[in-house]
Amino acid sequence: MNVKNLKKRLFAIGLASLVVSTIPIPINKYPTTAKASQVTNPSDEDSSNAKLNVKNKSLVTNSTYTLKVYNVENSQTVSFKSDDTAIATVDKDGVITANDVNGTVIITATVKEKSKTIKTLECEITVGPPAASIVLAKSELSLAVGKRYPFLENLLVIKPNTTVEIPKFSSSNVDVAVISSTGKITAKEIGSTIIKATLDNGSSVSCTVTVIENSEK
Repeated sequence: MNVKNLKKRLFAIGLASLVVSTIPIPINKYPTTAKASQVTNPSDEDSSNAKLNVKNKSLVTNSTYTLKVYNVENSQTVSFKSDDTAIATVDKDGVITANDVNGTVIITATVKEKSKTIKTLECEITVGPPAASIVLAKSELSLAVGKRYPFLENLLVIKPNTTVEIPKFSSSNVDVAVISSTGKITAKEIGSTIIKATLDNGSSVSCTVTVIENSEK
């Protein structure tokens, strides 16, 4: 290669380098940093549907009650604990035993998946003495169809005042009126029925309930 051709090639290479160096290269003023993708899932505590059959319960001393946990998966386990075993104890099956000491205790049910806690549930248990006597304020009552009446609260006097026992209620004619386990009467149709309240010691009282037409309708 002669000197003249060599000069031409060097000139061409130099010119190409100059063109390349003058082409603007875009620069990101706000560089981004790669981050690992994070997905926030609801906690197991919130997603679990486990629940107790009751959230609070009154028990007479020396009585028992079974606390149940619903919606527990087959792979999960449930354990129970009392925060005051002097008042009430609970076994592995949720059977609560009220002792001779009156007071309030919290029974905790813990749902686990292996060693991981899925949900914690609490039930308040009140332990008190049994009822000794029951007296009815009046033996007859009239109610209009569709009306409700707090029979336990308004008509029954149960001693001692510290008792937590609730009588067992019944109606001789449930077509006319029914009474709930908490002592509330619901009048259904015209007629009469006998509402009875019975204590665990066998004492009982009865009230004749007459259901009349509802003039408000």
